[in-house]
Amino acid sequence: MKKLIFSAFAIIFAFGVHAGQYPSNIIGVRGGLNVSTMNRRLALEDGGYLSLNDNRRAKVGWNVGIVDQILLLDMTPLYLEPGLYLTNKGSGYRLKNGDVKNIKRLGVTYLQIPVNVSYHIYAGNFTIQPRVGIYYALGLWARDISIVKADGKIDKTIVNPYDGGNTLMGRSDFGMQVGLGGTYMEHYYFGIEWETGFVNMSKVTSRKDTNISNFKIEFGYNF
Repeated sequence: MKKLIFSAFAIIFAFGVHAGQYPSNIIGVRGGLNVSTMNRRLALEDGGYLSLNDNRRAKVGWNVGIVDQILLLDMTPLYLEPGLYLTNKGSGYRLKNGDVKNIKRLGVTYLQIPVNVSYHIYAGNFTIQPRVGIYYALGLWARDISIVKADGKIDKTIVNPYDGGNTLMGRSDFGMQVGLGGTYMEHYYFGIEWETGFVNMSKVTSRKDTNISNFKIEFGYNF
């Protein structure tokens, strides 16, 4: 019982040391790795859809950006976190029919604006930062690669999905994100985050790409 009471007082004391001393504004730079994928379905003649998810492949991309953490309450480490990112996402799939292989790779670079709310939990030189929020992403450029391998030959086609005369997908995406971050010595940052979009990105009637999901790993530095 004494140990329990001592531990409780230690936690209260640690919180009291930080109460009222939280930084009001923290600006940080971020960069890291994306692992993204897209749900894919093909339209059928009877009006239904055939899922291609069993054949989809994740795409490895990147992210780089800046985040501003704004203290919302003086006595509570609750922060609003708007940011601005360049982020590369996409998807791919592989289909094999006999000796014929179909490979598709889609890569999109977005200008992304996330807005999160996070809570900072102090533990010595470390902070733990659970967060949740939303994002809007605008596609800047994209490349859709289709490869057909058959009879020892390779046929490769590269298409710009944003081509004005043959638009294959929309530029805007909107979704939610949830993540967990942490800092060491108030400056050195590491975090993981899961994003999922709500928007159907496909403009092709025969294909329904429902959304892009992304797992993000970040490293950064707070000033």
